[in-house]
Order: sequence, then structure tokens, then C-alpha cells
Amino acid sequence: DQHVAHERVLFDRLWNAGRVAEGPQPLLLPATVRVSRSEALALEEHRGLLEQMGFQAEPFGEGSYQLRAIPRALVGRNYQTAFADLLAELAEQSHGGQVQLQPEQVAAAAAGRSCKSAVKAGQPLAESEIVQLLADLRETDNPYTCPHGRPVFLTYSEAEVQALL
Repeated sequence: DQHVAHERVLFDRLWNAGRVAEGPQPLLLPATVRVSRSEALALEEHRGLLEQMGFQAEPFGEGSYQLRAIPRALVGRNYQTAFADLLAELAEQSHGGQVQLQPEQVAAAAAGRSCKSAVKAGQPLAESEIVQLLADLRETDNPYTCPHGRPVFLTYSEAEVQALL
């Protein structure tokens, strides 16, 4: 399942970004991200975990943060949207910053972000993209399931395959 496989790859890259030797990717030009009050509270409450993931952000006036570094997994992707979506999920899960989330809950928010960013089931991929996805999947902590527990690999009987043809 290409969606589930890509979701696993993105999650592992995002979740492990701050733990690898390379660390986060500093941005040449910091990006300004607008945040709601509840997102700002969630960011401050979970700053340590966000930094472990590779996000480095500083307050930049009322309702804004400057994103100074991102997880290497987001290089070449829309990291501002990824960061904003992750903050929105953290704010929702922590009820506007009123509840301290456990690392597993922050991981769940990262999993949600990975799911939204992953290629879709049935989306055409070039052969080189398929080969790269499989190579990336081999490098993950758990290449058998997505962060939500869905299986990456499915087994079909010969009769089931024939029925599809």
C-alpha cells in the first residue's frame, strides 16, 4: 500500500529528525508563520518535543513565530504548512494548551501530519519513485505498518489477483 508506506517514511523522518546526527536543517531565511492563541500555547508547551523533531521557532510579534529550522525530512516540501498543521493538531489535542501532551500524543499529531502529506492510494508513481519509496521504507524503524497500525504489505491469493484482472 503506497500510501501507508509513504506515511511510515514521512513519520519516521519527521519524528526522528532531531535525533539523527545531522540534526535540523537551519533555514537561510526564517519563515514567518501566523498562529492562533491556542497554537501559540501548544507550541510553547511542547517546544522541547518540537525541537527534538527538528522544528526551531521563536516568537515574532503578536500571533507570529519565525521558523528558523525544520526537520530534514521537510526539505523541499511545504514545511510552513506542515508546521502550521502540526501546531493545529497539537492545539486541538491539548485543548488550547491547557493539557500537557505526552510524547506519544505528539507522535500521534506527527502521524496525522504524515498521513495528510503522503501519496494517495492509487496515485500514479514513476518507477524511480517506487524504487525510492521502497528504499526509504527499508530505512524506517518499522517498515510493516504505518504510525496508525495499518499494514504496509498486503497478501492476495492468486484467485484474488486473477479477479482483479
